[in-house]
Amino acid sequence: MNEHIEIERQLISILLSSKDAVKDWLVSPVKPSYFDESHRHILGGIVWANSNDVLLTRNSYKEYLSVAKKLTPRETAAQASVYTTCLMQAAKEDDFPMLIEKVKLAYVRRKTAQFLGEYRKIADKDGDLAANAALIGNLQGLEADTANSDILLEDVGEADTKAKFLEALYRRKNNPDVRL
Repeated sequence: MNEHIEIERQLISILLSSKDAVKDWLVSPVKPSYFDESHRHILGGIVWANSNDVLLTRNSYKEYLSVAKKLTPRETAAQASVYTTCLMQAAKEDDFPMLIEKVKLAYVRRKTAQFLGEYRKIADKDGDLAANAALIGNLQGLEADTANSDILLEDVGEADTKAKFLEALYRRKNNPDVRL
């Protein structure tokens, strides 16, 4: 397994057990996009739960996935296993600053490797100077991105999802016959 996945799971474990850590994460330079795609739903659930001033529980996560993300029961079950795997990491909250930094550095390494892979393709097509310019632009953009501490909730698509989720939840509560 990739080391960055393990580090991300440890960080998510802390985010599942500490509201203070969630608040610190949301103002850190580490965006949800820095995480592996397999963790995007759980991060969205953590952001959603935080907007309601609660921690994400297994039950609220399943509800979030089925109502807000409209996942099938099979997809919801798969994501519930991600929740369990992360929760079982039982990382210490004191490791939070170190894990945030490791997630950020792993992201920088992955993006840099991606840019270097693209370099050869650009060089073959447009020449070395064009490839150099593209690489410089990509690396400068990466540097600017990782230095920015403004986290936008839109990164995980939560801007309007909370309202839709709550609306659906109220509708289901007030019309239980419709669910059957």
